[in-house]
Amino acid sequence: MKVFILIACLTSFSTFAQLAPSSGLASLDKDGQPQIPKYAEILDKFSEVYKERNKPTFVVFWNKQYTDKISDWEMAPTQQEYIESVKGQSKEDRFSADYSSTSRSILKKNDTKRRSPSEVDYSSFQTKLIETLTLADVVLIDRASIMRLTGNEDLSKQIPDSKRIETKALSSHGDYLLEVLFIPAFEHPLKFKASAEVKDIKTGQLITRVLSKPPVEEDIWIATENGYTKYKQFKYTPSFEQMAEEVSMALLEKLSVEM
Repeated sequence: MKVFILIACLTSFSTFAQLAPSSGLASLDKDGQPQIPKYAEILDKFSEVYKERNKPTFVVFWNKQYTDKISDWEMAPTQQEYIESVKGQSKEDRFSADYSSTSRSILKKNDTKRRSPSEVDYSSFQTKLIETLTLADVVLIDRASIMRLTGNEDLSKQIPDSKRIETKALSSHGDYLLEVLFIPAFEHPLKFKASAEVKDIKTGQLITRVLSKPPVEEDIWIATENGYTKYKQFKYTPSFEQMAEEVSMALLEKLSVEM
């Protein structure tokens, strides 16, 4: 029993130790100071709800949406028309007729690639978001991996169609779909906001959505030729790690109520 209590204490201390260094936006007050107890409260509440739901799995879509497009293939917008003339003669009269036919082709149309930060910033965002969610014991499933596994099973049966493979992979391997998107925002110091949206894979129900917020602005006075002029500036410039931490903690907080 003593050993068990010691392990529990060490685990609790470890959780706080992992939360403290980065000062993520979700744990900051209006002056940019850490609020670590808020983190612990969110994690504890979510973990309780998550266990009650038997730890459902989340398939992660990185900067990619699950759209209403059901196939990679579509009919070409143009068509060719062929006209053939047939002439003949019966006992009573001559006759002629024109027969027309059309031919259309199918094309593979790829999704438009979304804008994203640099590879370094993208990687740091992903790493922090995964780290924070796994800290809460969330089971994360990689979209690309399950698509490869599912596509490999169907490869010999038909022409590969990533949309159909994607849907089959989702229904076979996940409970919830987690879309993590970057949204261009020129007013943000990082030039991007981030959003996270959770949907029920079986029903399509939208469970919740969170959006990162820009840091707090403050007024500053700068001396100019015409006297002092007031400008706005951010109190601090966040990192992509802090943005990921903010989004993931806000998501856990909402899911503990809405999941």
